[in-house]
Amino acid sequence: MRRLTLFILCLVFAPAASRADTWMRVREHTDASYHHGTVDPAVDSESEIWIGGGRIASIDKGRRYIIDLTAGRVIVVEKADTAYVETTLPFSLSVILPEEVRPRAAMFQVTGEVTRLEGTKMIGGRECEGWMVHSWINYLESRFDETERTTWVTKDLPADGKALETYYDVVWRMNNFSEELVAALRGMGGWELMTESVTYSEGQAIKASSEVVEIAEKDPPPGIYDIPEGYRKKEFIRVGG
Repeated sequence: MRRLTLFILCLVFAPAASRADTWMRVREHTDASYHHGTVDPAVDSESEIWIGGGRIASIDKGRRYIIDLTAGRVIVVEKADTAYVETTLPFSLSVILPEEVRPRAAMFQVTGEVTRLEGTKMIGGRECEGWMVHSWINYLESRFDETERTTWVTKDLPADGKALETYYDVVWRMNNFSEELVAALRGMGGWELMTESVTYSEGQAIKASSEVVEIAEKDPPPGIYDIPEGYRKKEFIRVGG
C-alpha cells in the first residue's frame, strides 16, 4: 500500500514533459527590378520562425524580431548595427521610426482589399484556403506599387493562435499597412504557407514568392528568444540602407 501511495504521489507531482516549440523554415524569392536608374538583382533568401511559450522569434539575414506576449513587448534586433529597439504591444511602427521619417510613412501607407478565393488546396499535408490580397499606395489620386498577391492560408498549425495573430500584426505594420488593410487581413485567420505576388512599379511586373518549406516541433536553441549578448539598445530602427 505504501509503495502504491508513493507511486501515485510521483505521478501527481512529477514535472510535466516540456512541450517542443513550433519551428518553420521559409524560402523567399524576388525577381530583379529597376528603380530610379539602379538595377536591384534577384534575391533568394531563407528565414526561420520559432513559436512557443507565448514567444515568437523570426530571424532573417538582417534582423531578428522577438515578440513576447507575456511581457507585452516587441524587440527588433538589427544585426548590422549590433543594436536593438524595444517597444510595447500592441505594435506601432511610428513609435520606432526616426521622427523625420514619420510624416512620409503616414503619407505612403499601404491600403487594399482582401478577397476569398474558391476552393481549397493541400500544401505539405495541410488544407489551405486561397485569398487574393490586392494592395497599393495612394498618392496624388494615383495608385503606386500596386500588388496582386495570391496566398494560401492554413489553420492546421500546432502553434498558439494568439501568437500567430500577434506575429502577423507586427509583420503587417512593419510593412506600413493601414489599419483598414490589417483588419481585412485578420479575416484570413491562419498561417500563410505559400504566396505568389506581382508588383507593378515603373512599368515593370516584379514577381515574388514565399513558401514555408519545413514545419517541425523541436526544442529551441538556447537564447533564440533573447537579445544577443553585446548588443546595445537604441531608440529607432534603421531606415533604408
